[in-house]
Amino acid sequence: MQTPQGTPSLRPPGKRPDDSGSSGSAERISRTVMVVMSAALFGVLAILVYGVLVYVPKLEGQVGAGEMQHEESLAAGTVSAPPVKRESATADTEDGSHDQHEMSSREILKKLLALNSRLASDNIQVWGQGSYSSIVALIGEGDGHLRKSEFRDAEERYVKAYEKLQQLDADRNEILVSAVQAGMAALEQGDSVEAQKHFSMALAVDAADQEAKDGLQRTQNLETVRTSLARGKEFEEQGELEAALLEYRKGYELDGTFQPLAIAYERLTEQVKEQKVRDHLSHFYLYLDSSDIPGAEASLADALRLSPTDPAVLAAKKKLESAREDLVVLRLRQQAQSQMSNEQWHKALTSYQQVLKIAPQAAFALQGVAVARRNSELVVQIDTLLKSAERLQDERVQQNGRATLEYARRLEGLGPRTTAKINDLDEVLTRASQPIVLILQSDNLTEVTLYHVGRLGRFYQRRLVLRPGKYTIIGERTGYRVKRSIIELTHEQPEVEYSIRCEEVF
Repeated sequence: MQTPQGTPSLRPPGKRPDDSGSSGSAERISRTVMVVMSAALFGVLAILVYGVLVYVPKLEGQVGAGEMQHEESLAAGTVSAPPVKRESATADTEDGSHDQHEMSSREILKKLLALNSRLASDNIQVWGQGSYSSIVALIGEGDGHLRKSEFRDAEERYVKAYEKLQQLDADRNEILVSAVQAGMAALEQGDSVEAQKHFSMALAVDAADQEAKDGLQRTQNLETVRTSLARGKEFEEQGELEAALLEYRKGYELDGTFQPLAIAYERLTEQVKEQKVRDHLSHFYLYLDSSDIPGAEASLADALRLSPTDPAVLAAKKKLESAREDLVVLRLRQQAQSQMSNEQWHKALTSYQQVLKIAPQAAFALQGVAVARRNSELVVQIDTLLKSAERLQDERVQQNGRATLEYARRLEGLGPRTTAKINDLDEVLTRASQPIVLILQSDNLTEVTLYHVGRLGRFYQRRLVLRPGKYTIIGERTGYRVKRSIIELTHEQPEVEYSIRCEEVF
């Protein structure tokens, strides 16, 4: 950003005019301040020259070594100036009075010149303004009286000038604060010329003051910020909101505290955000209607990123969650139906149960669970009976099998594989009910027992009609080993002969 034209160079406070090594680009102030500074400098130089040419030679014989050492300390800024003691008003005609006023006037002049020199290096010509001009005028009046040897009047003028100069030095911080405040006020009014004048004044007091630096930078950016504001309004009126927001942002990044621009930027930022949220929600519902869950998720994510607490966005989030559940339920329902068609009763039962975890009141799932559980349990019962057909010789087992068969015959929609199992059970039960003849032969000495039938006693031959299955026969005789045998009766042999005798002696 270019520094405005017409501002003379300022040196940092504390740097003497004749100091070497100063570098960097100089800041500028207004032409009015230039005129004041030039006049003040001319006055200071006149005083310095006058003091050097006229008074210093006279003082060399009058000031003691201790006093000279004190003055050098004052000039170096290491000792504060002692309070000025005014002499009581007496006529110059009294003995010693004339010489005393002459010495006092020259002494206060030296102090005045030392203080003025120090403040001149701190740019008092700029920030002292009217007060400093009055001080220069007082010094001029004192010089006039001094030339006329009116030492008492000269002393009075110099004392007043010295006191005012001390007061002005003490007021520097107030001047700084006042200049910064005036600059800020001018900025708020959009008056860049006035703002620059005040901030330049503040920096003349303290070149390191950050608030004044920031204010001056804002002043230098003001025209660019105004241009961004104007262009943004033009784009906004044309309905080009994105272009308008871009212009507002350019200015806002330069000066986010300029109220007209900050208000416009924040307002349009919110407006554009709301528009984007509406667009994302429109896309969200289009995707949702077409069951495109990934597309709906992406649009909702964009809306949530812009406005996570917007009620419309939160409502869309709930709809997406519901749609996800509906999709899962639909997939599980289709899966369960396929499993039912394939007679995978247990798997279908699991699928329907998963549906009920998501939608406990889903009627199709409640009905599906009942049918799938019934068919699954039926198949388990049939498989158990078929795997242990030999147990059908037990009357209770056979009755249970017939009850299961009768129940299965009443069911519909069981499918071909389950129906085949039912037919297998029917056949097994039919065969289990057909009797087989068992002819037992013995020696009429052996006690015979047939498990599941009873004690048969001694005999030579015994004819029994039994159901198919495995039977245990035990022969017992005193003094002989017990004989134990297992025979299996099947329909492959409708009549079976078997001999049982105890023949092995202990």
